[in-house]
Amino acid sequence: VLTGPDRKPKKNYFLSNDKINYMKIGRIAGDLIRNPILGCQDKLVRVINGDNVLYSVSVPAPITVICQYKPEHYLYGCSDGSIGLLHLGREKGENLWNFHNSNKNSITAMKICNFGRSGGDDLILGRDDGSIEAYSINGVTELTGEPFGKASAGEAITGLDVGPIRDPGVKEIVVTTFSGKLITFWDTKLLDVNDPKIREKKDAKAKALKVELTKLKEIVGQTKKSKMPEESNIQLSSEVTQPANARMNIVPSDAAYQLVIESQALIELVGLKSDIHIDLLDLDNTKAIVSLTTNPNPSAKTNNFLATMRPEEPTNRLEIKLRTTEGQQGELECLIFQKGCSVCQGFYLPIKALSLHERISDYKEDPEKVAMSQINLKGNFGKSDINAWLSICLPDVPQYVDDDETLMLSLIHISEPTRPLYISYAVFCLKKKKYKLL
Repeated sequence: VLTGPDRKPKKNYFLSNDKINYMKIGRIAGDLIRNPILGCQDKLVRVINGDNVLYSVSVPAPITVICQYKPEHYLYGCSDGSIGLLHLGREKGENLWNFHNSNKNSITAMKICNFGRSGGDDLILGRDDGSIEAYSINGVTELTGEPFGKASAGEAITGLDVGPIRDPGVKEIVVTTFSGKLITFWDTKLLDVNDPKIREKKDAKAKALKVELTKLKEIVGQTKKSKMPEESNIQLSSEVTQPANARMNIVPSDAAYQLVIESQALIELVGLKSDIHIDLLDLDNTKAIVSLTTNPNPSAKTNNFLATMRPEEPTNRLEIKLRTTEGQQGELECLIFQKGCSVCQGFYLPIKALSLHERISDYKEDPEKVAMSQINLKGNFGKSDINAWLSICLPDVPQYVDDDETLMLSLIHISEPTRPLYISYAVFCLKKKKYKLL
């Protein structure tokens, strides 16, 4: 907590065991006490009181956003696209429900409002694929099925709010996107209401925008002619790149990853290179022309995978599914070329040997009572060293390990939830004095 002119920490200090994805302040421990509510990467919601954790609540996936609904109830969105509701009391918390729909993209923003259509509250949320969805909330019991309204911004949503802007009587949804755009949606546009008056108003606005766009194109064309000779063959190229991003999101239902590429400028070409074998999936639904190169020497440790992706239409975002080979460790290099720029941006995405595993927080079996192999490690090392070894080959390993507590790390192959029984758990128990790797 930073206060005063010197901006120094005033009171309390807390170091989480894993990455903090989102923080919300709420009155949990008392009416006059403000407590940080932390949504962490290890699928736990931690309520902080002073320097300590008041309690933790397990959720199905890493939380990406938290929004207060009622005094003791908080809605949350997860990286797997699910929505849930928490009850956070003074002494303990509970995950009341968790809801999935067909959209598995991460939720990046959410807002509670009331459009006055369902007689209750409405939930507006944005996702990292640019989609915007509107749901009706039935008290604290559940979300009412599929969204009653949808829209799309075409790229990742980074912020969202709701309120009157141009007309005091009309609520609009305002979103910000990865490329820096600020876009507004009428609630009627989002809800797709077939009202003749609304449709007439929208058509008139669209016609006015087309006229304005035509005038702007004429001004740009005249400016180009005045700045350059008519017969000039000079081609201008900018050396300044716009921000871009590349990341891989796990897709448990397909036992694969979704490679997401975003750029604030239009994407000209994407090059992919890896030192291990990678399979590209569902190429027919990829909105790009994909060219693959096979390695004539598969035994070589470099360039086992080469591919290029050229968008079929101008876009700031590309998605493609890929599957790694379990047991192989390497790196995926992603090169992003932007239109009008002669240089590219490179991103290096680590591929871990057991990358098709994900962390779970609800392992109910006692490791001491389950038949499994046990490895006892002894030597001049500590828990932080073991944690570093695990992070080389496994995803979702905490960045920080407290030497004063026992850490239970449970992972499961992402295909296991589709089977009748969980049969391939990987459970790691790190203790301070007796180091165990189960």
